[in-house]
Amino acid sequence: MKTIQNELVLSFKRGDGKAQGMRIADFNANLDNAVILESTAGILASGVFTYGGASLVSLNSAIKVRTEKEPIVF
Repeated sequence: MKTIQNELVLSFKRGDGKAQGMRIADFNANLDNAVILESTAGILASGVFTYGGASLVSLNSAIKVRTEKEPIVF
C-alpha cells in the first residue's frame, strides 16, 4: 500500500541573526504559495515564537516536501 506524506519545511531568520527551522507535518498539500506566504507573515507578525530570547524576524525559505513510500511485495 502506497503512502504519501506532505511536509512544509520553513526556515526563519531570528533577531540574533541565526536561522531557525520549523517543520509542519501532514500540511494541506493543496495550499498555494500565496496562502503559505500569508500564513508565515502571520507567524512573524504574532511574535509567538521566540528561541533563546530571539524572535523570528523574516522568512528565509519555505519548501514543500512530498514523500511517497511504496513497499515492494515479494
